[in-house]
Amino acid sequence: MTRASVDEVLDVLDRPPFRADTAHTRWQRRSGALAILTWLSGFPGKSWQERWLASPAARDPLHWAEHGHTWVSGVTNVRPQNVQSGLLVLASADVVRLPVTWQLGHRSSNLRPFVERTRDPAGVARLRELVDPARWASVGAGRSRLALVRIMLAKGGGLADITAGDTFEYANELRAADFYRSGSTLFYSWLRALGNIPADAPVTLRHLHQVTGQLTCEQLVDRHGVASPTIRALLIDYLEERRPRLDYSTLDNLARNLTRNFWSDLEFHHPGIDSLDLPPGVVTRPVD
Repeated sequence: MTRASVDEVLDVLDRPPFRADTAHTRWQRRSGALAILTWLSGFPGKSWQERWLASPAARDPLHWAEHGHTWVSGVTNVRPQNVQSGLLVLASADVVRLPVTWQLGHRSSNLRPFVERTRDPAGVARLRELVDPARWASVGAGRSRLALVRIMLAKGGGLADITAGDTFEYANELRAADFYRSGSTLFYSWLRALGNIPADAPVTLRHLHQVTGQLTCEQLVDRHGVASPTIRALLIDYLEERRPRLDYSTLDNLARNLTRNFWSDLEFHHPGIDSLDLPPGVVTRPVD
């Protein structure tokens, strides 16, 4: 969709699930989307996403809220509310992707219900069947449904495409933006019920941060001392790769075994060693 022509984008918006029930709403969305695409055409890029990133709109959501209509109106005359509707439908159709941090700064009461109806209605229907109706309508569930919508708009695809890593990244971005207390982690359990979360992933998102003072992978490696820069970087990369699927205690033990019990011991007995391609004598050396 991000590489589709203007006519192709508008054709998609005129068909279900994006086609609105009333002529006025259809006109509002279409005129807003067309105006934004016309404006974006003036920026460099081979896709609408690249042009969006090259525009001032991608740099700060507050600037978009304050000046977006003015920027777009400088190219084609359009009403302010149509511009906002146009961006919403373009994002839901995956013409442009909006990072979670951008979405946090651009609040919209229409975002969740609109995207649930248009982005992956079949996926949302399957999820709703798994959730108690009273819970589905609760405040906490509303926040979790918003989380799923934000992830889809940022990453693309539907509910079935959301991975465990996407959820960890979302939780970290909320925490960094100081939005974590107003969020909900219920969506993580929902994704587990849908089969998106592997069995060896943490049971809950909250478990990832329930222990304060957790060390980074770099700190976990450095606390035991690894002299070889090459092996140090390799161990850090490996732990970073494993981290999303491990609780902190398991990650801590893995780092200790790889550094103190394995590599640091090798360096102690064989100073200057700098490769995992170990000589036969090192491999077969009895453990002290």
